[in-house]
Amino acid sequence: MTDDSSPERDALSKAWPSATLLLCTFHFLQRRWTWLWDAKNGIHNKQDRSFLINELKTLVYAETEEQLIRQHTVIKECPVTNKYPNYLEHIQTLWPRRQEWAHCYRKCILIRGNHTNNFAKAGMKILKEIVFSRVKAYNCVQLFHFVAETLESYYCRKLLSVSNNRLDTYVALRFQGLNAKKVPIEIIEDVDKGKCYHVKRTSQRNVAYVVDMLVGLCTCLQGLDGSPCKHQAAIAIHYGTPSINCIPTLAPQIRRIYAQIALGKEAVTSLSFYAGIHDHIEDIIKNEHNDQCLHPDFSSPTWDLIRAGSKDVSDSDNATSSSTLQLQGAANIGNMCAAIDSIAEDLKQKLQEDNEQFVFGAEKFVSCYNKLKHSLPLLTSALHRFGWTYSGSVTSRKGGNLRHGRRIAVQATAAGRRRKDLSRGKAKATPGKPLGLLKGQPPAKKQLDSRYILPTRREPKGKRKHSLKLSIEKGHQNAGKW
Repeated sequence: MTDDSSPERDALSKAWPSATLLLCTFHFLQRRWTWLWDAKNGIHNKQDRSFLINELKTLVYAETEEQLIRQHTVIKECPVTNKYPNYLEHIQTLWPRRQEWAHCYRKCILIRGNHTNNFAKAGMKILKEIVFSRVKAYNCVQLFHFVAETLESYYCRKLLSVSNNRLDTYVALRFQGLNAKKVPIEIIEDVDKGKCYHVKRTSQRNVAYVVDMLVGLCTCLQGLDGSPCKHQAAIAIHYGTPSINCIPTLAPQIRRIYAQIALGKEAVTSLSFYAGIHDHIEDIIKNEHNDQCLHPDFSSPTWDLIRAGSKDVSDSDNATSSSTLQLQGAANIGNMCAAIDSIAEDLKQKLQEDNEQFVFGAEKFVSCYNKLKHSLPLLTSALHRFGWTYSGSVTSRKGGNLRHGRRIAVQATAAGRRRKDLSRGKAKATPGKPLGLLKGQPPAKKQLDSRYILPTRREPKGKRKHSLKLSIEKGHQNAGKW
């Protein structure tokens, strides 16, 4: 599922010829809304623009193919659409690709209820917002350190939140079932030993939905494409059957696996630690030895033999290359040691000149080195950044520009939605409470500079919302313009 980008879709088609390519619903409608606002297309009436985009939305959200064809006929016969031949021509160009953007063709595809590519967008936002704090890395070593350690610790905390059953409201409602408790256990029937179930409808008991917990499918309208539904959540609650669409906080075995993925050998191995208050701990401990598939013993001698075998194979394949690299590495280390000794002698001579500023800088260097010497990645990153504060000659105006503080710019719509009395730049708004007035400035003066940022915990009054729906209702081109 991607945007309507031809190079990207062509590359995916060449890499995976048998894959099904779908269009993101949000970006598809956003592009059509931008097309309606383009002056060259001749749609100048704002009310007609909202009407035309809503007619297109009926095609996108049609539940059946018959409804889609019927609505397409209605659009071609509508008097409002007939006033704009360009619009009808545009609809006709989109019609051959209807299987890419119409929801009625996605019922038999396991999209898990995701009609947008928000997961990819959210992943990049986590990387830029949380890991990088919207600050550009200076070198590859620092970038690798952020991804290998900071990003890993973030996902470890996410795994532990599932293992400890501490979920936020959105995840709990989506993956635990909003109305799951309204489905009684009497209407659920286990027909395939914990894999397949029949759930009768509460209104019509003669009609039953088929639920496959192994694949995560249900024959109801919501779960037909693999989305989480109340029937799957009810089975997970009443029977404790794990599923891909249900957060596994009910099964102690699965919760222990999540903790082991996050913590490794430091995770608690006893099942009683992950059991609930009302669970029968004796039965869980009794069945703990029968769950080897869910709880493999990585400390057994078998795993030691596997690790040793893989190491031997790797060593035998790379024997020649490793010996060559060792000889080259020894020569390079000797050259570096000689260069460092020369630098140390040069620094000692400059210290004997009794330059006050140089002595102060040397003290700062020693203090920073003592702080970083225990962490090899941080020390390596500091060595890569040494001398980057000033590029070229310090006395030159061009070479003396500071290079630190470069930040990843935010989107133009995000800066446009800020209040007028705040900074309109491209830098990210700092979270937290606003700073006080500058020293020497009278309290009555309300002029704010770029450092006065409103708290993000409370939405500022009059903040513009980034919503395509509101833009269509109010007749604006995009959310950043109003």
